[in-house]
Amino acid sequence: MGVLFAANIAGTALIVYIGPPGGVMWLSAYIPGCFVVDRGFNYFLCWLPAFGFETILVTIMLYKGLRSRDSLRGLNSPLLNVIVRDSIIYFLVIFVALLVNCLVWGLSPQTFNVELSGCWTIAASCAFGSRLLLNIRERYFKERTLVSIDTELVLMSV
Repeated sequence: MGVLFAANIAGTALIVYIGPPGGVMWLSAYIPGCFVVDRGFNYFLCWLPAFGFETILVTIMLYKGLRSRDSLRGLNSPLLNVIVRDSIIYFLVIFVALLVNCLVWGLSPQTFNVELSGCWTIAASCAFGSRLLLNIRERYFKERTLVSIDTELVLMSV
């Protein structure tokens, strides 16, 4: 997983380093912060490594989730259902956000401030990643509570 993440970062860095054909991207000396002022036609390609990384992650999750479901042979695992459901929702939201970024960065005029579109991707990633973790935690504690209640009832009835 770490290798895939490193490949994602390296791919993005390579695209930024190569820059637009016939020019170099430069940052504004007048605007405080790190804003790209001159972006080339191919700068939207920076979002493609993230597309690939997220697609590989959801593919691995689906493969392992379906394989685990098959190995349980009919046993229902609410925790596994939550993981698969929320991972798919996370992927769909991030996929749409990355697609919008590619379209905005690729089709907008040079004077349009494209930095704003990247903020939505970061916010969606944080919100839906947190949602995934909180739902997994909630389901885990619900199952744990149910198991401990069942155990106590069995012990009390004996």
